[in-house]
Amino acid sequence: MPEFVDIIDEQWMANYFRVLIMDVSEDDNSHPVSHNPEDPNDFMKLFDIITYQKAAIMVKMVHSIVGDDTLRNGLIRFMNRYQYRNANSSQFWEILTEETRRTRSNFVDLETIMDSWLHRTSYPIIQCHRTNETGRFILTQRAFEDQQPPAEGSNPTESTWWIPITVTSISSDLPLLWSSPDEPTVSVSLPVDNKTWFLVNAQSTGYYRVEYDEENWLLLADQLIYDYTVFSVATRMKLVDDAFHLAWTHVIPMRIAFRMIRYLRSVQDDQIRRIAVSYVTDIKKYFPSAIPDLDEYVSMISSNAVKAARLSDLPEEMAYQRPDVASGHPAVVP
Repeated sequence: MPEFVDIIDEQWMANYFRVLIMDVSEDDNSHPVSHNPEDPNDFMKLFDIITYQKAAIMVKMVHSIVGDDTLRNGLIRFMNRYQYRNANSSQFWEILTEETRRTRSNFVDLETIMDSWLHRTSYPIIQCHRTNETGRFILTQRAFEDQQPPAEGSNPTESTWWIPITVTSISSDLPLLWSSPDEPTVSVSLPVDNKTWFLVNAQSTGYYRVEYDEENWLLLADQLIYDYTVFSVATRMKLVDDAFHLAWTHVIPMRIAFRMIRYLRSVQDDQIRRIAVSYVTDIKKYFPSAIPDLDEYVSMISSNAVKAARLSDLPEEMAYQRPDVASGHPAVVP
């Protein structure tokens, strides 16, 4: 029987994934959270999933940035000040920034941070790779649809965000980090060796996907096999969904995504199994001959007799060159 908190996490993450997909769709479904439609036909978009679910994700992200007490006190001050008056979002961000600066005097204006999230579509990807120096990592951002370096003379703020980044490992957590339009690349150090995984955006408090280097993907997959309960349900869901989505869009090798669900051969992790079934079913539908014995993969992740099943890596010929982390150049798919 799943814990109630796991059920809540699963529903929250399901909405999170739906918004991620809609936010980069090429049809007319995507729009900023904060917008004023000029066409009357677009009026109903003020009440759709982007407006409500993405806005909820933004609230959760703000909560993770400022903390529980600061958010509560800021809301109380805002309601008391404007309870009989008109108010707008700028006035709310002003009060919440003041409240945050009570304990963090140099904190950036929250309206500046949130403008990059509320007034545009799409989302960023944080690319992570290890350096030759033990325990040192480079994190940088790019827009999801940005498969090429920015054009010469382009405005970098149009495709960059103020991104709150959390980094954790099995033994330590780092204070909140920022990737900003002015400093999109962050260098971090953790007291870990090259055989220890690190995790970015634990609990999915930030609205972005994470692309690790291959070494870290494999270390995370090994941890899932050794003891998957180290990661919360929300974290496991995000790891598997990010891996398959990035593989589907030719950013990482498909074999890495399948490695991330290898642990399902011996455990009944229902929430993650449902994600895996969804992706593997689509792979079977659109690329039926791309993966040998695909039916066995579908059976393995959908069958109740998981302990008798076995999931192996995809053949090496399915792998392709991983994109360069620093530049964000796309992989060349044969």
